[in-house]
Amino acid sequence: MDISGNSSQGPRSILDVIENGFNFRWSDYFSSGFRAFGNDFGIYVAFTLVYIAISMATGFIPYVGTTIGLFVNPVLIAGYIYYGRAQYVNDHRDFNTFFQGFRQPQWIPLVFDGELFIGCGNRWRYHTLLL
Repeated sequence: MDISGNSSQGPRSILDVIENGFNFRWSDYFSSGFRAFGNDFGIYVAFTLVYIAISMATGFIPYVGTTIGLFVNPVLIAGYIYYGRAQYVNDHRDFNTFFQGFRQPQWIPLVFDGELFIGCGNRWRYHTLLL
């Protein structure tokens, strides 16, 4: 059975979902997520502390620190996704898994996605201030 509750092989078609519906089991998804987090709690906390330290260090660099942070932070945040995926598929994972986003050429789209997210958030904030 896959994560959507489908017992057949392969993804369901959109027509099948429209006809038969989709059962979204909130409690199952949250409990499996918390269970996965709890299994590797220490490494998640350690990486969070490293992320905070790197973010603070780049913020203290005069003039260019903010720019460096704009390039480094989205890639560091993506480390959570890399580690979570390795954990989900039961692949080998260690602390270096969090830094897979810096491997060439994967870090470039991560930076642009992060900048797009930040830009959209800033535009939304600016728009709400005008209302």
